[in-house]
Amino acid sequence: MTKTIRRAGWSRLVAQGMALWFGVLAIGPAAFAQPKKAAETPQPVYSGPVTEVLILPLTKEDTLKVTPTLLPDIYSETQEALRAALDSSGRVKATVFQSSSPVVRRAIKEQRLTEADVAALSVSGVTDETVNKVATELGFNEGAVITGDLAAYTYDPTGGKVELSVSLTVVGRGSEAAPKIVAETGTSKPVAGMNDERPLALEAAQDAGRKAATAVLQQLGTPATVGTLTPSKAMPPRPAKLSHRTPAWPVVLAVLGGIGLALALSHGGGGSSSSGGNTGGNTGGNTGGNTGGGGTPPPPPF
Repeated sequence: MTKTIRRAGWSRLVAQGMALWFGVLAIGPAAFAQPKKAAETPQPVYSGPVTEVLILPLTKEDTLKVTPTLLPDIYSETQEALRAALDSSGRVKATVFQSSSPVVRRAIKEQRLTEADVAALSVSGVTDETVNKVATELGFNEGAVITGDLAAYTYDPTGGKVELSVSLTVVGRGSEAAPKIVAETGTSKPVAGMNDERPLALEAAQDAGRKAATAVLQQLGTPATVGTLTPSKAMPPRPAKLSHRTPAWPVVLAVLGGIGLALALSHGGGGSSSSGGNTGGNTGGNTGGNTGGGGTPPPPPF
């Protein structure tokens, strides 16, 4: 009897454990499934002629008052922002002139350029002759050359703001087109009480460089005249979509687990009832037999 009861209890525990396990298998994938990612819209890429552009050093007007220690950084930030914005269009390959570059040093060593030519580039009002000479010796026979000045600069320490303007001249190479003038103003975001002028000046310089790049691109020509957008070549294949659908096999396992649970409970309940019946029958039979049977003789009469 005791073994039968224990066996029925173990059957229940095993069935419940299996049902719990199959339930986890069925619900788990749905609970932890990755959400479907939205397909990225591919952007068309410019496909057409690329214009080579040489950016010569910026200078400043003689009357302009700027902290001398800030000037090299302002020039550098403006030129780099201009170069990066031009390159990002895909229509232009821009190069910033560096007097220390190996190409320039070799041209000086071979006496194709002089130190005076290089120094003249950093002075406001550089002559067209010097610009053409430098561009030719550096291999920029086509495309364009950009020269420019820092035309205006104001710093407001109370409002924490710097505003500066650049005036650029775009000279076409290999054509008779007249030079084009580009003027843009860059502004830093106001930071009240900002006493440090440098970060504000660099932010304004970057803003001016990006705006100037947009104007230069317009002067060099629109995409309709210098090239076209070709989506067929530029569009990458669409990324594969992640499925959010729950696999079918956990559901099957859950159903089988439920059937197994029902069978185990049915088997365990029947075994217990049978054990109870057998126990009751055996107990009652033995008790009745011992009581009514003659196993013990009656006492003798007196």
